Order: sequence, then structure tokens, then C-alpha cells
Amino acid sequence: MTDVAVGAAVGLALGTLFFGGLWLTLRRTAAGRGGVALAALGYLLRLAVVGVGVVWVAGPDPLRWIGALLGLVAARELLVRRLAFGPRGGGR
Repeated sequence: MTDVAVGAAVGLALGTLFFGGLWLTLRRTAAGRGGVALAALGYLLRLAVVGVGVVWVAGPDPLRWIGALLGLVAARELLVRRLAFGPRGGGR
């Protein structure tokens, strides 16, 4: 069980970094600063950090992979709820 917990903790941290970075990139491009180059560079950087981080932590252990993927999904859900726009969200 600890392997899943380690993977989930790392997945949650990396997911927060990935989706938080996505949110920041979208805010900058929506404000007219940056553009396609910023979006592409941000995506590649986020993807590389998450990919290397998951492979480094999970390695060949399938339980850590499962935990990391669950952590990534959990981070996405938490950030969507936290940063959502609309009547129920608190986005800025």
C-alpha cells in the first residue's frame, strides 16, 4: 500500500504543477501576452517535467504507476473545482 501512496503523493504534486501551469499559461495567452509560442513551450515544459518525474519515482513498480496516475487525476479534479469559472467556481 505504501507504493501506491508514494505514487499518489508524487502524482498529486506533479499534477498540481502541470495543471496549475496550464491555468497560468491560458491566463497569459487570454490576456494577449504570449501566444502560440508561449502555449507550445509551456506544454512541452510541463509534459517533460511530469513525464520525467513519474518515470523517476515509479520506475518499474506498477503500484507506483497506478498511484501516480490517480494522483494526477486527483490534482486535475481539485484544481478544476478550485479554479472553475461560473456560478459555483471561484476563478479570477
